[in-house]
Amino acid sequence: MSKNQISILFALSCLGSQVTMAEVVDTDLLSGVKTAYYQRDYQKLAHLLKTPGLSPLQQDIWQAALAVARQDDNQQEQLHALTKRYSDSAEAHYQAGRLWYEVKENSSFINKLGYIDLHVQHMLRANELAPNTPKYMLEAAKALAWENLWGWDEEAARQLVVQLASLDQQYHLVAAMDFAQNTQDSRTGEQLIIQVKTEFADNLRLMERAAQLQLTYDQKAPAQQSFYQSCMLTPYDVTLLPKWRDACQWSAHLSLQGYGEKAQGMAAISRLLNEDKVYDEDYVQSLLLQGELAEAMAQPALARQIYQRAQGLTTDKASKKQISRALKRLLH
Repeated sequence: MSKNQISILFALSCLGSQVTMAEVVDTDLLSGVKTAYYQRDYQKLAHLLKTPGLSPLQQDIWQAALAVARQDDNQQEQLHALTKRYSDSAEAHYQAGRLWYEVKENSSFINKLGYIDLHVQHMLRANELAPNTPKYMLEAAKALAWENLWGWDEEAARQLVVQLASLDQQYHLVAAMDFAQNTQDSRTGEQLIIQVKTEFADNLRLMERAAQLQLTYDQKAPAQQSFYQSCMLTPYDVTLLPKWRDACQWSAHLSLQGYGEKAQGMAAISRLLNEDKVYDEDYVQSLLLQGELAEAMAQPALARQIYQRAQGLTTDKASKKQISRALKRLLH
């Protein structure tokens, strides 16, 4: 082998090492971006997005996600640009569909139907582009239910649920619970709840969905218990943090209403607050729920301490008024 050939092989070897290292850095950066986003640490997310290493697609996805999270004026333009620029990318359509749903949540009623339509379109398109991908199939089945507003294709949704059974048990069970709820099949829904609580009590995604289904069936005390069990689990994926937060809040909220044990509700909301490190208005709302529970449990000193902490964090006028009323109430 000539010196020139050896040099070429050495160069190719070094290039391969550099590519591998770049992939590792990219993976770590992407993990950090997702963690910051799902922890609601948008300041850190904005900083990470200035760091080179993400693919153009991932860069655009998370820039759009940041714009939606902060409700920037250009959030809709970014979402339209994302799916136009990556029209053949299933992930781009999936993320756009998810984010259009977030836009819908923060919009006035008059605009909600249009945003739901966009959500449906992009989730179905993601499944078309990458069929047999469980997370896209799950969201497509859900999207078909949203089409109930225009007459949904129940059989198409059923087929997706059936197909998921042979691909991924976890996604199948979530889709099956969704389908049971959407078709008002309470008998199947009850069977699925029992299966989840018996076989998958340590699975946060499934337990939280089962609790939501119990809530739909007006089984508030059992739902409170299921939400509490979900809250006591540790999210094994950062994308599950919103569901975990919801579980903790629902456990506390239902116990405050008199369903289940108030001590469990307090333990759930306290765990959420201990784990949550971003002191935004969402955090304040959790504090207010904790304060109400402390009042209901006849712990006025603790309630006052909680409200005072919330008072020092919030900048929201409505929350400030609520806190002032609560502190005055504790004086009597």
